[in-house]
Amino acid sequence: PKFFFHFVPEKLRISLTLSEIIKKLFFLKILTMEIGGYDKVYKENSEIQKEVAGSIIESVLFFRQNKIKKILDLGCGTGRNTSYLKNGGFDVLGCDVSSEALNIAKKNVAGVFFEQCPMSSLSFPDDLFDGVVCNHVLQHGMINDIKKAVDEIYRVLRPNGVILLEVASTESSKYLKGTEVETNTRINVGGSDGHVPHHFFTKEEIQEFFKFFEILQLSHSIHPSELNPEIMSATWKMYAKKQYGKNF
Repeated sequence: PKFFFHFVPEKLRISLTLSEIIKKLFFLKILTMEIGGYDKVYKENSEIQKEVAGSIIESVLFFRQNKIKKILDLGCGTGRNTSYLKNGGFDVLGCDVSSEALNIAKKNVAGVFFEQCPMSSLSFPDDLFDGVVCNHVLQHGMINDIKKAVDEIYRVLRPNGVILLEVASTESSKYLKGTEVETNTRINVGGSDGHVPHHFFTKEEIQEFFKFFEILQLSHSIHPSELNPEIMSATWKMYAKKQYGKNF
């Protein structure tokens, strides 16, 4: 049966099946988990990670060689990578969905502008950044959110701007844990943030999501988790350059 919801004016009238209603309510719940979930994580754990990520340390030489100056730390958390890049001489801005994380970041990192916004709707103008770093952030969303986030990364990068991306792969030890809510996307996978969505990427997915970028480097590694060295983590690391041709 169809369930009709009538609005004024009539052109706004919509028709949804019961299954569509359930699906929309489910995705709304997931979105609430993403936003409220990370506030909960930071309230309970304060700074989850304090040490700068290895990929960020390695990126400095690449950024300098490619004359990258203005960088967005997308999903900056409490600012551990933001601080390192700032101290490396880069003009860095940080953004995160969690207000709790940003409150900590503002105390930890002086002289940096921090903005609260989801990765799928960045509050920055077009062509603003030379580079974007996205360290284990893009994986925390449903597939549609990930696609929107990639579009946003493309939009805020200047022509020939570059992204450093690091995401979980389907070879991760968490891949078969919890409950699958979409293809390669699971919740309740364990850990302090296990209750929020975790998407596990294949090489083909990365290539498809970033088809409007020139992929400069794409590598896969299996290594001890930063959060828990007793658990093996599998990640993809990519450097990619914005190409022309995508219209929004």
